[in-house]
Amino acid sequence: MQAEAAILNNQNDFTIPVDKNGLVVYFSVNDTPFFFNGNTGFFSDSLPEYADEAMRTLVKQPAEQVGLFEKLKKKYGDGCNDFLQEIWRFQNGTHPDLTAEPRQASFYQRMKPHTFNVYLSQSCNLSCGYCFNQGGTFGRTSSVMSIETARDTLDFFTKIVKTGEHKKISVNLFGGEPLLAPKAAYTLARGLQNLNHQNFDTEITLILSTNGTIYNKKVFDIFAERPDISTVVFSLDAFKNIHDQNRPYANPQKGSSYEVISKNLKRMILERVPYSVTCIVPHPYDFISAARQLHRLGVESVEIKELIHHIYGKSSLPEVFEREFHLWRQNYIDYCDYYLDYLKGKNPVKHVDRYVVFKEYANKLNRERTGTTLACGAADEKVGISAQGKIFPCESLIMQEAFELGSVKNGFAPDKYTRFEEWLFQNGQHRLDDDRCRDCFAKLICGGGCYAASMDDFGELRPSEESSCQYTRETVKIDLYYISQMKKRHPEIFSRITGVKN
Repeated sequence: MQAEAAILNNQNDFTIPVDKNGLVVYFSVNDTPFFFNGNTGFFSDSLPEYADEAMRTLVKQPAEQVGLFEKLKKKYGDGCNDFLQEIWRFQNGTHPDLTAEPRQASFYQRMKPHTFNVYLSQSCNLSCGYCFNQGGTFGRTSSVMSIETARDTLDFFTKIVKTGEHKKISVNLFGGEPLLAPKAAYTLARGLQNLNHQNFDTEITLILSTNGTIYNKKVFDIFAERPDISTVVFSLDAFKNIHDQNRPYANPQKGSSYEVISKNLKRMILERVPYSVTCIVPHPYDFISAARQLHRLGVESVEIKELIHHIYGKSSLPEVFEREFHLWRQNYIDYCDYYLDYLKGKNPVKHVDRYVVFKEYANKLNRERTGTTLACGAADEKVGISAQGKIFPCESLIMQEAFELGSVKNGFAPDKYTRFEEWLFQNGQHRLDDDRCRDCFAKLICGGGCYAASMDDFGELRPSEESSCQYTRETVKIDLYYISQMKKRHPEIFSRITGVKN
Protein backbone atom coordinates (compact mmCIF):
# COMPACT_ATOMS: atom_id res chain seq x y z
CA MET A 1 0.00 0.00 0.00
CA GLN A 2 2.88 2.40 0.76
CA ALA A 3 4.40 1.74 -2.66
CA GLU A 4 1.02 2.34 -4.29
CA ALA A 5 0.60 5.61 -2.42
CA ALA A 6 4.04 6.75 -3.55
CA ILE A 7 3.27 5.94 -7.18
CA LEU A 8 0.05 7.92 -7.13
CA ASN A 9 1.58 10.86 -5.27
CA ASN A 10 3.62 11.47 -8.41
CA GLN A 11 0.30 12.27 -10.11
CA ASN A 12 -1.03 14.45 -7.25
CA ASP A 13 -3.41 11.68 -6.20
CA PHE A 14 -2.79 9.58 -3.12
CA THR A 15 -3.96 6.56 -1.15
CA ILE A 16 -3.42 6.69 2.62
CA PRO A 17 -4.25 3.67 4.83
CA VAL A 18 -6.39 4.70 7.80
CA ASP A 19 -5.84 1.39 9.62
CA LYS A 20 -2.50 -0.39 9.67
CA ASN A 21 -3.46 -2.88 6.96
CA GLY A 22 -5.16 -0.61 4.42
CA LEU A 23 -8.63 -2.06 4.74
CA VAL A 24 -9.88 1.50 5.30
CA VAL A 25 -8.43 4.19 3.05
CA TYR A 26 -8.40 7.92 2.50
CA PHE A 27 -7.72 8.49 -1.18
CA SER A 28 -8.12 10.98 -3.98
CA VAL A 29 -8.98 10.87 -7.67
CA ASN A 30 -8.59 14.04 -9.73
CA ASP A 31 -7.54 15.82 -6.54
CA THR A 32 -10.93 15.00 -4.97
CA PRO A 33 -10.66 13.22 -1.57
CA PHE A 34 -12.79 10.28 -0.41
CA PHE A 35 -13.06 7.93 2.55
CA PHE A 36 -13.83 4.25 2.01
CA ASN A 37 -14.15 1.38 4.47
CA GLY A 38 -13.62 -1.81 2.48
CA ASN A 39 -14.85 -3.94 5.39
CA THR A 40 -18.34 -2.45 5.68
CA GLY A 41 -18.67 -0.67 2.33
CA PHE A 42 -19.03 2.74 3.99
CA PHE A 43 -18.15 5.40 1.42
CA SER A 44 -18.07 9.16 1.99
CA ASP A 45 -17.48 11.94 -0.49
CA SER A 46 -18.53 14.69 1.96
CA LEU A 47 -15.69 15.05 4.42
CA PRO A 48 -15.37 17.77 7.11
CA GLU A 49 -12.91 20.60 6.56
CA TYR A 50 -10.37 19.18 8.99
CA ALA A 51 -10.36 15.69 7.42
CA ASP A 52 -7.49 16.30 5.04
CA GLU A 53 -5.14 17.62 7.68
CA ALA A 54 -6.10 14.83 10.05
CA MET A 55 -5.68 12.08 7.48
CA ARG A 56 -2.31 13.35 6.33
CA THR A 57 -0.96 12.94 9.84
CA LEU A 58 -1.28 9.21 9.30
CA VAL A 59 1.80 9.17 7.07
CA LYS A 60 3.86 10.73 9.88
CA GLN A 61 5.80 8.81 12.47
CA PRO A 62 3.80 7.92 15.63
CA ALA A 63 5.85 10.34 17.73
CA GLU A 64 4.89 13.22 15.44
CA GLN A 65 1.25 12.28 15.22
CA VAL A 66 0.44 13.06 18.86
CA GLY A 67 1.56 16.67 18.59
CA LEU A 68 -0.18 17.18 15.25
CA PHE A 69 -3.43 15.75 16.58
CA GLU A 70 -3.30 18.13 19.56
CA LYS A 71 -2.84 21.12 17.23
CA LEU A 72 -5.85 20.01 15.19
CA LYS A 73 -8.02 19.71 18.31
CA LYS A 74 -7.19 23.26 19.31
CA LYS A 75 -7.71 24.56 15.78
CA TYR A 76 -11.07 22.90 15.02
CA GLY A 77 -12.64 22.02 18.39
CA ASP A 78 -14.82 19.15 19.57
CA GLY A 79 -16.02 17.96 16.16
CA CYS A 80 -12.46 17.39 15.08
CA ASN A 81 -11.71 15.65 18.38
CA ASP A 82 -14.44 13.09 17.71
CA PHE A 83 -13.09 12.58 14.20
CA LEU A 84 -9.55 12.06 15.49
CA GLN A 85 -10.82 9.52 18.01
CA GLU A 86 -12.38 7.60 15.14
CA ILE A 87 -9.08 7.64 13.26
CA TRP A 88 -7.19 6.52 16.33
CA ARG A 89 -9.51 3.57 16.82
CA PHE A 90 -8.94 2.54 13.22
CA GLN A 91 -5.19 2.90 13.65
CA ASN A 92 -4.94 0.72 16.76
CA GLY A 93 -7.41 -1.83 15.38
CA THR A 94 -10.16 -1.35 17.98
CA HIS A 95 -12.80 0.26 15.76
CA PRO A 96 -15.94 -1.93 15.52
CA ASP A 97 -16.05 -1.36 11.76
CA LEU A 98 -12.89 -3.47 11.50
CA THR A 99 -14.66 -6.51 12.94
CA ALA A 100 -14.39 -9.39 10.49
CA GLU A 101 -17.59 -10.18 8.64
CA PRO A 102 -19.17 -13.53 9.51
CA ARG A 103 -18.41 -16.56 7.38
CA GLN A 104 -21.03 -17.57 4.88
CA ALA A 105 -22.21 -21.15 5.36
CA SER A 106 -24.56 -21.56 2.40
CA PHE A 107 -25.80 -19.84 -0.74
CA TYR A 108 -28.47 -17.21 -0.21
CA GLN A 109 -30.54 -18.26 -3.23
CA ARG A 110 -30.14 -21.99 -2.61
CA MET A 111 -30.80 -23.44 -6.09
CA LYS A 112 -32.85 -20.41 -7.09
CA PRO A 113 -30.54 -18.33 -9.33
CA HIS A 114 -31.98 -15.49 -11.37
CA THR A 115 -29.34 -15.07 -14.09
CA PHE A 116 -28.80 -17.75 -16.73
CA ASN A 117 -26.21 -17.94 -19.52
CA VAL A 118 -27.25 -20.57 -22.06
CA TYR A 119 -24.71 -21.91 -24.57
CA LEU A 120 -26.70 -22.47 -27.76
CA SER A 121 -23.45 -23.04 -29.59
CA GLN A 122 -20.05 -24.05 -28.32
CA SER A 123 -18.62 -23.10 -31.70
CA CYS A 124 -17.93 -19.84 -33.55
CA ASN A 125 -17.36 -18.52 -37.08
CA LEU A 126 -14.89 -15.89 -35.81
CA SER A 127 -11.49 -16.37 -34.24
CA CYS A 128 -11.26 -13.46 -31.81
CA GLY A 129 -7.84 -13.10 -30.23
CA TYR A 130 -9.23 -12.20 -26.83
CA CYS A 131 -12.16 -14.61 -26.54
CA PHE A 132 -12.33 -15.78 -22.93
CA ASN A 133 -13.88 -19.14 -23.87
CA GLN A 134 -12.14 -19.87 -27.18
CA GLY A 135 -15.27 -19.63 -29.27
CA GLY A 136 -17.33 -21.33 -26.59
CA THR A 137 -15.33 -24.55 -26.88
CA PHE A 138 -12.80 -23.89 -24.07
CA GLY A 139 -10.40 -25.80 -26.28
CA ARG A 140 -12.72 -28.82 -26.60
CA THR A 141 -14.82 -30.24 -29.43
CA SER A 142 -17.30 -27.83 -31.05
CA SER A 143 -21.01 -28.47 -30.51
CA VAL A 144 -24.42 -26.84 -30.90
CA MET A 145 -27.63 -27.25 -28.94
CA SER A 146 -30.17 -29.68 -30.43
CA ILE A 147 -33.83 -28.77 -30.86
CA GLU A 148 -34.71 -31.39 -28.20
CA THR A 149 -32.36 -29.81 -25.65
CA ALA A 150 -33.72 -26.38 -26.52
CA ARG A 151 -37.22 -27.61 -25.70
CA ASP A 152 -36.03 -29.09 -22.41
CA THR A 153 -34.36 -25.77 -21.61
CA LEU A 154 -37.57 -23.92 -22.35
CA ASP A 155 -39.47 -26.28 -20.03
CA PHE A 156 -36.85 -25.62 -17.35
CA PHE A 157 -37.45 -21.86 -17.56
CA THR A 158 -41.21 -22.27 -17.78
CA LYS A 159 -41.21 -24.08 -14.43
CA ILE A 160 -39.12 -21.28 -12.87
CA VAL A 161 -41.42 -18.57 -14.23
CA LYS A 162 -44.55 -20.33 -13.01
CA THR A 163 -43.24 -20.55 -9.44
CA GLY A 164 -43.16 -16.74 -9.26
CA GLU A 165 -40.08 -16.94 -7.00
CA HIS A 166 -38.39 -14.07 -8.81
CA LYS A 167 -39.83 -10.78 -9.99
CA LYS A 168 -37.36 -10.89 -12.86
CA ILE A 169 -34.94 -13.39 -14.34
CA SER A 170 -32.34 -12.79 -17.03
CA VAL A 171 -31.66 -15.30 -19.81
CA ASN A 172 -28.66 -14.74 -22.06
CA LEU A 173 -28.58 -16.88 -25.23
CA PHE A 174 -24.85 -17.27 -25.45
CA GLY A 175 -21.91 -18.89 -27.22
CA GLY A 176 -19.66 -19.25 -29.18
CA GLU A 177 -21.93 -17.88 -31.80
CA PRO A 178 -25.50 -18.76 -30.77
CA LEU A 179 -26.95 -18.18 -34.25
CA LEU A 180 -24.95 -21.16 -35.52
CA ALA A 181 -27.78 -23.06 -33.81
CA PRO A 182 -30.71 -21.25 -35.51
CA LYS A 183 -33.41 -23.77 -34.59
CA ALA A 184 -32.44 -23.80 -30.92
CA ALA A 185 -32.17 -19.98 -30.94
CA TYR A 186 -35.65 -19.61 -32.42
CA THR A 187 -37.19 -22.22 -30.10
CA LEU A 188 -35.88 -20.55 -26.96
CA ALA A 189 -36.40 -16.96 -28.07
CA ARG A 190 -39.95 -17.67 -29.21
CA GLY A 191 -40.85 -19.69 -26.13
CA LEU A 192 -39.36 -17.24 -23.62
CA GLN A 193 -40.98 -14.24 -25.26
CA ASN A 194 -44.30 -16.10 -25.25
CA LEU A 195 -43.93 -16.46 -21.49
CA ASN A 196 -43.52 -12.70 -21.26
CA HIS A 197 -46.67 -12.20 -23.32
CA GLN A 198 -48.61 -14.33 -20.82
CA ASN A 199 -48.02 -11.80 -18.03
CA PHE A 200 -46.75 -14.16 -15.36
CA ASP A 201 -45.51 -12.60 -12.12
CA THR A 202 -41.94 -13.29 -13.31
CA GLU A 203 -40.66 -11.18 -16.19
CA ILE A 204 -37.84 -12.48 -18.42
CA THR A 205 -35.10 -10.14 -19.57
CA LEU A 206 -34.05 -11.73 -22.86
CA ILE A 207 -30.54 -11.25 -24.25
CA LEU A 208 -28.85 -12.67 -27.33
CA SER A 209 -25.05 -12.34 -27.26
CA THR A 210 -23.97 -12.67 -30.88
CA ASN A 211 -20.89 -11.54 -32.80
CA GLY A 212 -23.15 -9.72 -35.23
CA THR A 213 -22.06 -11.49 -38.42
CA ILE A 214 -25.32 -13.45 -38.86
CA TYR A 215 -28.62 -11.66 -39.43
CA ASN A 216 -31.47 -13.97 -38.40
CA LYS A 217 -34.62 -11.97 -39.04
CA LYS A 218 -36.96 -14.59 -37.51
CA VAL A 219 -35.09 -14.45 -34.22
CA PHE A 220 -34.52 -10.69 -34.24
CA ASP A 221 -38.21 -10.02 -34.88
CA ILE A 222 -38.98 -11.84 -31.63
CA PHE A 223 -36.70 -9.45 -29.74
CA ALA A 224 -38.41 -6.49 -31.39
CA GLU A 225 -41.73 -7.55 -29.81
CA ARG A 226 -40.54 -6.42 -26.35
CA PRO A 227 -37.77 -3.87 -26.83
CA ASP A 228 -38.15 -2.78 -23.21
CA ILE A 229 -36.82 -6.11 -21.90
CA SER A 230 -35.09 -7.70 -24.92
CA THR A 231 -31.65 -6.92 -26.35
CA VAL A 232 -29.42 -8.30 -29.09
CA VAL A 233 -25.86 -7.65 -27.92
CA PHE A 234 -23.12 -7.81 -30.53
CA SER A 235 -19.52 -6.75 -30.91
CA LEU A 236 -18.07 -3.90 -32.94
CA ASP A 237 -14.69 -2.54 -31.96
CA ALA A 238 -15.25 1.01 -33.24
CA PHE A 239 -12.46 1.18 -35.83
CA LYS A 240 -12.20 -1.21 -38.78
CA ASN A 241 -8.46 -1.86 -38.51
CA ILE A 242 -8.64 -2.67 -34.79
CA HIS A 243 -11.79 -4.75 -35.15
CA ASP A 244 -10.55 -6.88 -38.06
CA GLN A 245 -7.22 -7.43 -36.36
CA ASN A 246 -8.86 -8.71 -33.18
CA ARG A 247 -12.04 -10.28 -34.61
CA PRO A 248 -11.11 -12.04 -37.87
CA TYR A 249 -13.22 -14.76 -39.47
CA ALA A 250 -12.08 -18.29 -38.68
CA ASN A 251 -12.02 -18.63 -42.48
CA PRO A 252 -9.85 -15.68 -43.62
CA GLN A 253 -11.30 -15.87 -47.14
CA LYS A 254 -14.55 -14.41 -45.82
CA GLY A 255 -12.90 -10.99 -45.58
CA SER A 256 -13.75 -8.23 -43.12
CA SER A 257 -16.08 -9.08 -40.26
CA TYR A 258 -16.29 -5.33 -39.49
CA GLU A 259 -17.96 -4.62 -42.82
CA VAL A 260 -20.51 -7.41 -42.35
CA ILE A 261 -21.35 -6.35 -38.80
CA SER A 262 -21.63 -2.68 -39.78
CA LYS A 263 -24.09 -3.64 -42.53
CA ASN A 264 -26.11 -5.72 -40.06
CA LEU A 265 -26.09 -2.82 -37.57
CA LYS A 266 -27.71 -0.53 -40.14
CA ARG A 267 -30.35 -3.15 -40.82
CA MET A 268 -31.05 -3.58 -37.10
CA ILE A 269 -31.57 0.15 -36.74
CA LEU A 270 -33.86 0.20 -39.78
CA GLU A 271 -35.92 -2.76 -38.58
CA ARG A 272 -36.05 -1.48 -34.98
CA VAL A 273 -34.31 -4.46 -33.43
CA PRO A 274 -33.36 -3.57 -29.82
CA TYR A 275 -29.58 -3.84 -29.66
CA SER A 276 -26.44 -2.86 -27.81
CA VAL A 277 -22.87 -2.80 -29.09
CA THR A 278 -19.96 -4.13 -27.06
CA CYS A 279 -16.67 -2.45 -27.95
CA ILE A 280 -13.34 -3.82 -26.75
CA VAL A 281 -10.63 -1.17 -26.36
CA PRO A 282 -7.03 -2.45 -26.37
CA HIS A 283 -3.84 -0.56 -25.64
CA PRO A 284 -3.43 2.45 -25.67
CA TYR A 285 -6.86 2.44 -23.94
CA ASP A 286 -8.31 5.31 -25.95
CA PHE A 287 -11.83 4.88 -24.60
CA ILE A 288 -12.97 8.34 -25.64
CA SER A 289 -12.01 7.95 -29.31
CA ALA A 290 -13.79 4.59 -29.45
CA ALA A 291 -16.91 6.11 -27.90
CA ARG A 292 -16.94 9.04 -30.30
CA GLN A 293 -16.51 6.76 -33.30
CA LEU A 294 -19.47 4.62 -32.23
CA HIS A 295 -21.54 7.76 -31.73
CA ARG A 296 -20.69 8.79 -35.29
CA LEU A 297 -21.85 5.39 -36.54
CA GLY A 298 -25.26 6.03 -34.99
CA VAL A 299 -25.00 3.43 -32.23
CA GLU A 300 -27.71 4.04 -29.64
CA SER A 301 -26.42 1.78 -26.84
CA VAL A 302 -22.81 0.82 -26.22
CA GLU A 303 -20.67 -0.97 -23.67
CA ILE A 304 -17.00 0.01 -23.60
CA LYS A 305 -14.72 -2.71 -22.25
CA GLU A 306 -10.96 -2.65 -21.94
CA LEU A 307 -8.75 -5.43 -23.24
CA ILE A 308 -6.75 -6.86 -20.35
CA HIS A 309 -4.09 -9.32 -21.38
CA HIS A 310 -5.57 -12.33 -19.67
CA ILE A 311 -7.29 -14.74 -22.02
CA TYR A 312 -9.16 -17.62 -20.44
CA GLY A 313 -7.34 -20.85 -21.21
CA LYS A 314 -4.47 -19.18 -23.06
CA SER A 315 -2.25 -16.97 -20.95
CA SER A 316 -1.09 -16.04 -17.47
CA LEU A 317 -2.53 -13.24 -15.38
CA PRO A 318 -1.91 -9.71 -16.68
CA GLU A 319 1.45 -8.06 -16.19
CA VAL A 320 0.60 -5.26 -18.61
CA PHE A 321 0.00 -2.72 -15.86
CA GLU A 322 3.59 -2.84 -14.73
CA ARG A 323 4.28 -1.03 -18.00
CA GLU A 324 1.01 0.75 -18.74
CA PHE A 325 -0.69 1.36 -15.40
CA HIS A 326 -0.49 5.16 -15.47
CA LEU A 327 -1.66 5.36 -19.08
CA TRP A 328 -4.68 3.13 -18.38
CA ARG A 329 -5.48 4.96 -15.12
CA GLN A 330 -5.51 8.44 -16.62
CA ASN A 331 -7.48 7.32 -19.68
CA TYR A 332 -10.09 5.61 -17.54
CA ILE A 333 -10.52 8.73 -15.38
CA ASP A 334 -10.76 10.86 -18.53
CA TYR A 335 -13.39 8.54 -19.96
CA CYS A 336 -15.49 8.81 -16.78
CA ASP A 337 -15.28 12.60 -16.94
CA TYR A 338 -16.01 12.56 -20.67
CA TYR A 339 -19.23 10.62 -20.15
CA LEU A 340 -20.33 12.85 -17.28
CA ASP A 341 -19.90 15.88 -19.55
CA TYR A 342 -21.44 14.07 -22.52
CA LEU A 343 -24.65 13.48 -20.56
CA LYS A 344 -25.30 17.24 -20.65
CA GLY A 345 -25.99 17.01 -24.38
CA LYS A 346 -29.21 16.29 -26.21
CA ASN A 347 -30.29 12.61 -26.49
CA PRO A 348 -27.02 11.09 -25.26
CA VAL A 349 -26.18 7.50 -26.17
CA LYS A 350 -26.50 5.10 -23.25
CA HIS A 351 -23.14 3.66 -22.21
CA VAL A 352 -24.10 0.40 -20.56
CA ASP A 353 -20.74 0.08 -18.83
CA ARG A 354 -21.31 3.42 -17.06
CA TYR A 355 -24.67 2.19 -15.76
CA VAL A 356 -23.42 -1.28 -14.78
CA VAL A 357 -21.03 0.35 -12.32
CA PHE A 358 -24.01 1.31 -10.15
CA LYS A 359 -25.37 -2.23 -10.27
CA GLU A 360 -22.02 -3.76 -9.30
CA TYR A 361 -21.64 -1.47 -6.29
CA ALA A 362 -25.29 -1.13 -5.30
CA ASN A 363 -25.40 -3.78 -2.57
CA LYS A 364 -21.84 -3.26 -1.40
CA LEU A 365 -21.69 0.42 -0.44
CA ASN A 366 -22.92 1.75 2.90
CA ARG A 367 -24.58 -1.61 3.46
CA GLU A 368 -25.86 -3.24 6.61
CA ARG A 369 -23.68 -6.14 7.66
CA THR A 370 -26.09 -8.77 6.42
CA GLY A 371 -23.64 -10.48 4.11
CA THR A 372 -22.62 -10.17 0.48
CA THR A 373 -22.96 -12.91 -2.09
CA LEU A 374 -19.77 -14.96 -2.20
CA ALA A 375 -17.48 -13.35 -4.79
CA CYS A 376 -19.13 -13.32 -8.24
CA GLY A 377 -22.38 -15.09 -7.34
CA ALA A 378 -21.54 -18.30 -9.20
CA ALA A 379 -24.12 -21.05 -8.49
CA ASP A 380 -26.00 -18.63 -6.24
CA GLU A 381 -27.23 -15.69 -8.30
CA LYS A 382 -26.23 -17.14 -11.68
CA VAL A 383 -25.58 -20.43 -13.48
CA GLY A 384 -24.44 -21.52 -16.93
CA ILE A 385 -26.17 -24.08 -19.14
CA SER A 386 -24.15 -26.02 -21.69
CA ALA A 387 -25.21 -26.87 -25.24
CA GLN A 388 -25.91 -30.37 -23.91
CA GLY A 389 -28.34 -29.00 -21.31
CA LYS A 390 -26.15 -29.50 -18.25
CA ILE A 391 -26.17 -26.90 -15.48
CA PHE A 392 -22.87 -25.49 -14.20
CA PRO A 393 -22.00 -22.80 -11.61
CA CYS A 394 -21.34 -20.16 -14.29
CA GLU A 395 -20.73 -19.69 -18.00
CA SER A 396 -16.97 -19.95 -17.49
CA LEU A 397 -17.03 -23.30 -15.66
CA ILE A 398 -18.92 -25.15 -18.39
CA MET A 399 -16.06 -27.56 -19.02
CA GLN A 400 -15.51 -28.44 -15.35
CA GLU A 401 -17.52 -31.67 -15.44
CA ALA A 402 -16.93 -32.26 -11.72
CA PHE A 403 -18.94 -29.11 -11.02
CA GLU A 404 -22.11 -30.15 -12.85
CA LEU A 405 -25.13 -29.11 -10.78
CA GLY A 406 -27.88 -30.94 -12.69
CA SER A 407 -29.60 -30.63 -16.05
CA VAL A 408 -32.41 -28.69 -17.67
CA LYS A 409 -34.29 -31.96 -18.13
CA ASN A 410 -34.21 -32.97 -14.47
CA GLY A 411 -33.48 -29.69 -12.70
CA PHE A 412 -30.88 -29.19 -9.99
CA ALA A 413 -29.39 -32.32 -8.47
CA PRO A 414 -29.42 -31.46 -4.73
CA ASP A 415 -26.52 -33.79 -3.90
CA LYS A 416 -24.30 -32.32 -6.63
CA TYR A 417 -25.28 -28.79 -5.69
CA THR A 418 -24.50 -29.42 -2.02
CA ARG A 419 -21.17 -31.02 -2.90
CA PHE A 420 -20.14 -27.97 -4.94
CA GLU A 421 -21.43 -25.60 -2.27
CA GLU A 422 -19.37 -27.29 0.45
CA TRP A 423 -16.26 -27.33 -1.74
CA LEU A 424 -16.61 -23.66 -2.71
CA PHE A 425 -17.30 -22.43 0.81
CA GLN A 426 -14.33 -24.36 2.12
CA ASN A 427 -11.93 -23.09 -0.53
CA GLY A 428 -13.34 -19.90 -2.03
CA GLN A 429 -14.07 -17.35 0.71
CA HIS A 430 -10.93 -15.45 -0.20
CA ARG A 431 -12.01 -12.14 1.29
CA LEU A 432 -12.14 -13.85 4.70
CA ASP A 433 -9.35 -16.42 4.46
CA ASP A 434 -6.52 -14.87 2.46
CA ASP A 435 -4.40 -12.24 4.20
CA ARG A 436 -4.12 -10.03 1.12
CA CYS A 437 -7.85 -10.15 0.43
CA ARG A 438 -8.97 -9.81 4.04
CA ASP A 439 -6.97 -6.61 4.48
CA CYS A 440 -7.77 -5.09 1.06
CA PHE A 441 -10.24 -2.22 0.70
CA ALA A 442 -11.42 -3.63 -2.66
CA LYS A 443 -12.44 -7.02 -1.28
CA LEU A 444 -16.21 -6.49 -1.33
CA ILE A 445 -16.11 -5.62 -5.03
CA CYS A 446 -13.45 -8.11 -6.11
CA GLY A 447 -14.10 -11.06 -3.82
CA GLY A 448 -10.63 -12.42 -4.57
CA GLY A 449 -10.95 -12.86 -8.32
CA CYS A 450 -12.54 -15.20 -10.85
CA TYR A 451 -12.97 -18.80 -9.75
CA ALA A 452 -12.95 -20.05 -13.35
CA ALA A 453 -9.69 -18.28 -14.19
CA SER A 454 -8.13 -19.68 -11.03
CA MET A 455 -9.18 -23.24 -11.87
CA ASP A 456 -7.92 -22.83 -15.40
CA ASP A 457 -4.52 -21.48 -14.34
CA PHE A 458 -3.86 -23.54 -11.22
CA GLY A 459 -6.41 -26.36 -11.01
CA GLU A 460 -7.49 -25.02 -7.61
CA LEU A 461 -9.05 -21.92 -6.08
CA ARG A 462 -6.61 -19.12 -5.39
CA PRO A 463 -7.16 -15.37 -5.03
CA SER A 464 -5.94 -13.06 -7.78
CA GLU A 465 -2.25 -12.59 -8.30
CA GLU A 466 -0.78 -9.28 -7.13
CA SER A 467 -0.13 -8.46 -10.80
CA SER A 468 -3.86 -7.81 -11.23
CA CYS A 469 -4.64 -6.50 -7.75
CA GLN A 470 -3.19 -3.04 -8.35
CA TYR A 471 -5.51 -2.66 -11.33
CA THR A 472 -8.51 -3.86 -9.34
CA ARG A 473 -7.84 -1.50 -6.44
CA GLU A 474 -7.46 1.46 -8.73
CA THR A 475 -10.60 0.54 -10.66
CA VAL A 476 -12.57 0.57 -7.40
CA LYS A 477 -11.27 4.04 -6.49
CA ILE A 478 -12.06 5.49 -9.92
CA ASP A 479 -15.50 3.87 -9.94
CA LEU A 480 -16.25 5.42 -6.55
CA TYR A 481 -15.13 8.78 -7.92
CA TYR A 482 -17.46 8.30 -10.90
CA ILE A 483 -20.42 7.36 -8.69
CA SER A 484 -19.80 10.44 -6.53
CA GLN A 485 -19.54 12.73 -9.54
CA MET A 486 -22.72 11.30 -11.10
CA LYS A 487 -24.59 11.95 -7.85
CA LYS A 488 -23.38 15.55 -7.72
CA ARG A 489 -23.49 16.49 -11.41
CA HIS A 490 -26.51 14.49 -12.56
CA PRO A 491 -28.68 13.88 -9.48
CA GLU A 492 -31.76 13.06 -11.58
CA ILE A 493 -29.90 10.33 -13.49
CA PHE A 494 -28.34 9.04 -10.28
CA SER A 495 -31.78 8.76 -8.66
CA ARG A 496 -33.26 7.05 -11.71
CA ILE A 497 -30.51 4.45 -11.86
CA THR A 498 -30.21 3.73 -8.15
CA GLY A 499 -33.70 4.48 -6.90
CA VAL A 500 -32.02 6.61 -4.20
CA LYS A 501 -32.93 10.26 -3.86
CA ASN A 502 -29.91 12.53 -3.87
